[in-house]
Amino acid sequence: MQFALQEITLVFFTTLAPAGAVAFFCLVLESNLSDEARANRIEHWLVVPLTCVLAGLIASATHLGTPANALYVLTGLGRSPLSNEVTSAAAFLVLGGSFWMYSFPRPHRGRAKRAWGVVAAASALVFVALVAHAYAVESVLTWNEAYVPAAQWACAVFAGPLIALAALACARIDDPRARGRALVGAAAVGGVAMCVLFGVQRATLASLATVAQQPSALELVPGYDAVIAVVVACVAGAVACGFAGIGSEGHRRAWTVGAAAVALVGCFAVRFVFYAVHLTAGV
Repeated sequence: MQFALQEITLVFFTTLAPAGAVAFFCLVLESNLSDEARANRIEHWLVVPLTCVLAGLIASATHLGTPANALYVLTGLGRSPLSNEVTSAAAFLVLGGSFWMYSFPRPHRGRAKRAWGVVAAASALVFVALVAHAYAVESVLTWNEAYVPAAQWACAVFAGPLIALAALACARIDDPRARGRALVGAAAVGGVAMCVLFGVQRATLASLATVAQQPSALELVPGYDAVIAVVVACVAGAVACGFAGIGSEGHRRAWTVGAAAVALVGCFAVRFVFYAVHLTAGV
């Protein structure tokens, strides 16, 4: 638990930033499926997922210690997972942020603007992929597992569509219910996958131990089963709020924002436990 508390800024980063990136992707996709007027309103509210990513990146910046270390991180591009992660985040924010700002003076869509949006959305997924693979460290027994990248993706796919749904509600856009259900359905799939992978992690931890950590790595997180219950409750609650928001006329914004908030709480719990079970070989 102590390691997770020490790295709490990274917990916030891996909770907020990937979810925001997936939400950005969802909103750009929705924009491309909409007429011009509706698309422009959606693009204005890309500020919501961009803020999530920026907030996560700002939180993680404290992990670098001093601003000078940020330049050192960039020198490891291509060979360091951390450098790849940070650089991809910066690239996405530049592409996504500039696309969002461009939507104000240039509300009309053209091929160039569409292409710009597609590239920005693609960079969002690249960013999530690099975050997901940044923690496959051979010396950390509890992180060097095949399910670790999948679990990060599951968290992002769970919370991201619900953040996008909340942004659409805040924009006062009357979504076709089929598209709203698609977003909540995607979140439900991500949430179920997150719960399953969380259970897989528990089973794996029970079989991992070192000389100093006996009888198993599971002891690093007292009350692991209680956390599983909280995560399952968050998934059920977030999905229920999402569907309630789709069917609500007067309280759509409240339901969808609540769904996104509950989803982020569930993701935070999963990511906190991930850092809490940090167990290196020989320790």
